[in-house]
Amino acid sequence: MKMLNEMLRYLCTILLSYFIGSCFSEKNKQTAENEKTGIIMAKAEISKRPLYEVKRQQGLTIERWDGIDGYLVKDLLADSRFPDMPTIVTYSKQFAQPNNWGTNYGSRIRGYFVPQQTGPHSFFIGSDNDAKLYLSTSSRPDKKVLICRVKTNHLELMPLQFKTYPEQQSFPIELTKGRYYYIESLYKEQYGDDHLAVAVNTPDRKFYGPIPSQFLWTATPHLQAGRDDFFHC
Repeated sequence: MKMLNEMLRYLCTILLSYFIGSCFSEKNKQTAENEKTGIIMAKAEISKRPLYEVKRQQGLTIERWDGIDGYLVKDLLADSRFPDMPTIVTYSKQFAQPNNWGTNYGSRIRGYFVPQQTGPHSFFIGSDNDAKLYLSTSSRPDKKVLICRVKTNHLELMPLQFKTYPEQQSFPIELTKGRYYYIESLYKEQYGDDHLAVAVNTPDRKFYGPIPSQFLWTATPHLQAGRDDFFHC
């Protein structure tokens, strides 16, 4: 009888240990799953946040995404890091990026065009690869429309060569003095020489190429109110 009791006690100890171990194992597994889910959610949230804030100043913001193959702007748009995680962020006093800046990259130049006169403005874009220029009807980025472009087979264009092809020039666009109009260029470079610049013809028939800082702002006076629209466009 004594031996039987000891055997029963031994079996109960084994079963209790197994039960406790299973509970801890399940709890640890659930904890690990929760931590994994939390990390994934945190990464997803972080990826939606801009890694920088735009300082309001005259000029434009330039963003560059490195390590992107292809010759087309759509290759930039398809990259998972676009638009929230550029490799480089810098500023320019004029509507142009540095010449021969790199290879296998895409760039976006953006900000606001502020006319000094009311009347028709014509815009021009020049680059050696696929590039597009957008202008909004207001300060809102989501209202932008394509106004002119350089096609990917126009590799022979030299810097500041704005009038070789008709699609490089926009139709005259009626703008109001002092208003902020969101403006943006997209560009894709594969290899070799690279350049991009944008020009404007104002109502008084003066030609500015590239567009100088007197017409450009990185942000509106109400940056805080419009920050989300600006960052996530």
